[in-house]
Amino acid sequence: MFEDLEDYETASYFYKKCLDVSIEAKFVEGEARAYMGLGICEEEVFNIFNSMSNLETALEKAVDGVLSKLEKEISKQLVRVY
Repeated sequence: MFEDLEDYETASYFYKKCLDVSIEAKFVEGEARAYMGLGICEEEVFNIFNSMSNLETALEKAVDGVLSKLEKEISKQLVRVY
């Protein structure tokens, strides 16, 4: 929702909260999606290195969790950022 409003600071805040909850609950898909969201937000504010780092972490989580559909989605985002 906040990405659509181009409020990436608020979007990042909520992705970080989602990440915290996902880590606590050991929900790997949630972690991967949160890292992907953080990566997209960082890209939008021109923090390319942080964006790449978050997207790479998201990809690692997706690969470890055997989430092939999500892995493809994250890979597309990562290639675009590179």
